[in-house]
Amino acid sequence: MKPELIEAEEALGRLGITREQLVDIAILVGTDFNQGVRGIGLKKALKLIKKYGRIDEIPRSILPKILENYSEVRRVFIEPDVRKGYSVKYAGLDEVRLMEFLHFEKGFSKDRVAKLIERMRSFYRSVGKETTLREGFKIRI
Repeated sequence: MKPELIEAEEALGRLGITREQLVDIAILVGTDFNQGVRGIGLKKALKLIKKYGRIDEIPRSILPKILENYSEVRRVFIEPDVRKGYSVKYAGLDEVRLMEFLHFEKGFSKDRVAKLIERMRSFYRSVGKETTLREGFKIRI
């Protein structure tokens, strides 16, 4: 399975929303930082945000239980703490540690992990040691 690259601006344009509105939709549905609003799924959240523009403008008669920390959650996505000056280096595939972690610590079957390791070996041979993120993605728009 190859990762899929989604161009944010193009996807937002197709939906007719802004990045900030996407964040509000995520907050209504639930993120790693909040549980979301019970009874609000993706379609309903999109409909509400397209109609009212942002969480703050949704009438309390429609959305009686607003999230207490939604502005904090919004800030995490809109103004994330960003680390600058880092580097990423491929240090090689540690097959023994990977088996220990996935099989012994996380309980995956030994056969399944062995197949994964073989696929990873094949992948790293095919792309070489140096590649960009974009080269590793299947671009789908």
